[in-house]
Amino acid sequence: MDAEIKETLQKQLQLLSERSEEPGADLPALTYAMIEIVRYMDSSLAFTSLDK
Repeated sequence: MDAEIKETLQKQLQLLSERSEEPGADLPALTYAMIEIVRYMDSSLAFTSLDK
């Protein structure tokens, strides 16, 4: 995975985490978004290791 993409995804995870602490936050939607980002990162890492 490109380092810039990974950094962007990590920042998105951090922002979603911060939003989850706000009053009235849509926790199910935030949790789903966070899980999807982590799944994407995991699958990208798996493909990267297969290329080596």
